[in-house]
Amino acid sequence: MIQAIGFDLDDTLYDHAQYVKGAYLDVALEVERQIGVPRDEFFTRIYTDWQELTSQCNHIFSDALAAYDAYSPEIERCLVKVYRAHDPMLVPYPGVVDGLRALREVGFKLGLLTDGQVEVQRRKLKVLGLENFFDVKVYTGNLGRAFYKPHQAGFLALISDLGLEPGEVAYVGDNPLVDFESAKRIGMCTFRVLTGEYKKLHLSDKWVDQTFENAFQAMNWFLGRRETAQHGKT
Repeated sequence: MIQAIGFDLDDTLYDHAQYVKGAYLDVALEVERQIGVPRDEFFTRIYTDWQELTSQCNHIFSDALAAYDAYSPEIERCLVKVYRAHDPMLVPYPGVVDGLRALREVGFKLGLLTDGQVEVQRRKLKVLGLENFFDVKVYTGNLGRAFYKPHQAGFLALISDLGLEPGEVAYVGDNPLVDFESAKRIGMCTFRVLTGEYKKLHLSDKWVDQTFENAFQAMNWFLGRRETAQHGKT
C-alpha cells in the first residue's frame, strides 16, 4: 500500500517554461551587453531552440554564440552563471498547493526528488511556496551530475529517507526519459503527468503504472484511494 508520494519539481508541480523564459531574458541581456546582439533577437533564438531540443540539450548557448561567431568558453560559462542566478517569479500549477495540503492531512508522507543545481532548485521551491510541504527533499545535485535521474541513486535516497519499502512509495513525474524506469526497476509505483515540455513525447508505458493529465488529477487519485482504504477499515 502506498504510504508516501515523491514528486518531481520542474514541469510536474509548476510550468518550467516560466523559469526558462525569465532566465533566458537575463542571458540575452548579458549577450547584448557583451557582444552587441539585440536582447530580443538572442532570446528568440535560444528560446526557440529550447522548445525544439528540450532541457535535455546542454549546448543551446554555445550553438547560439557560434552562430554569431562569438563563442568562447568564458562567455558560455558567464551565461550559464547568469541563467543559474536568475531570481524567478513562479506559480505552481492549478490545484497543486491544495492537493499537497490535502495529501498531508490524510496521512501521506511527501517527498521531493529533483535534478539540477541545488541552490537553483531550492530557490524555485521557496518562490513557489512549496518548501514546507515535503518531509524529505532529495537534490541529486548534491550527489553530482552523474547521479541525476535516471540514475537510481536519487530514488534510493528518497526511499531511504522516507523510511519505507520501495513498494510503499510512489513517484510522480513528467519526463518519460528519466522519471520512471529506474523507479520501477527498484519496485516503486510510477505515475506520469502530461504537463510541460515532454507532454507530447510518446514512449512505451512499460514503466508507468498510470498517467494523468496533471499533478492535481494524480493527487485526487491518491486521495480517493486513501479514502476508500479508510472506509474499508470501518
